[in-house]
Amino acid sequence: KLYQLLSAIDECIIATKTTKYIEFVMYSTNLVFDQSLTVIALNSKVIFSVLNSIIHKTWSEYYGSTLETRFRYSPSDCYETYPFPRHPTKELEQLFEESAEEYIEFRNDLMLNLQLGLTKTFNLFHTKDLTIDNPQLRKANLQIPIEDALSDVYKLRRLNKQMDEAVLKAYGWTDIELKHDFYEVDYLPENDRMRYTIHPDARKEILKRLLELNHKIHDEEVRAGLWDKKGK
Repeated sequence: KLYQLLSAIDECIIATKTTKYIEFVMYSTNLVFDQSLTVIALNSKVIFSVLNSIIHKTWSEYYGSTLETRFRYSPSDCYETYPFPRHPTKELEQLFEESAEEYIEFRNDLMLNLQLGLTKTFNLFHTKDLTIDNPQLRKANLQIPIEDALSDVYKLRRLNKQMDEAVLKAYGWTDIELKHDFYEVDYLPENDRMRYTIHPDARKEILKRLLELNHKIHDEEVRAGLWDKKGK
């Protein structure tokens, strides 16, 4: 069934099931995918933007499971239960399309220029007070000057922040102040808790509202008979 769905599109959204950082990528469908991947058979920059936002990651980190110190992204726990924005405007959809394309191209170019994979790239992304003296940055087989590499990591943070703010706007929750900065995330391992993320209060409020929206959508589905096992 998966490959039947993939045959109708050129690209899909994938993520590693067990990972230090929950990150999604757009990838060609002309492949055989390993069982260790989550494959979402949609070629949608809008869905990509929502999944890569801190809004969805907050939900996934809370309701997903773990393996040792890494997250386990389970589609049944993290994706199928997630309440997506319901009625984004055409303007927002266009913004998602444009920002996702810029983000995908920039992140791909950055990893090529750093000669690093996703995990090591995001190790730099989440390093507080990152400078050109960073050991991982200096050891990398850089294809650009180290000063440009440093600047590009900072730009990746800005692009993530823009995506988060756009997704928050799609929910209509602009009263929540995300306050992007470096914070210690208390549910991570004690020796690796520092992340470039949103304020803990914003995280709690987002989780609360997502759960309320989940319940609201479920109640609407029940009233529509979608949960009636005797129905079609």
